Amino acid sequence: MVLFAVITVTLGRCMVQMERDPILSRIAGTKPGELGAAFYLRLARYGALPFLGLLARQFPSISNTLLSAIQPALEALK
Repeated sequence: MVLFAVITVTLGRCMVQMERDPILSRIAGTKPGELGAAFYLRLARYGALPFLGLLARQFPSISNTLLSAIQPALEALK
């Protein structure tokens, strides 16, 4: 859990620095030095799946609930 937190904070800081960089902001078409709602949505999107995986590993009941939710889709792919 601690390793997950350290990696998340490190990657979050890197993404913030990249978003604030003037050259990268010009390439992306955003305002330099500004963190908008789109940035936070993208940050949450990158962290959601690993966080759900960590929760599923720590709490098997969450894993069972997630599996039952996607079970019909898995059956349809067979």
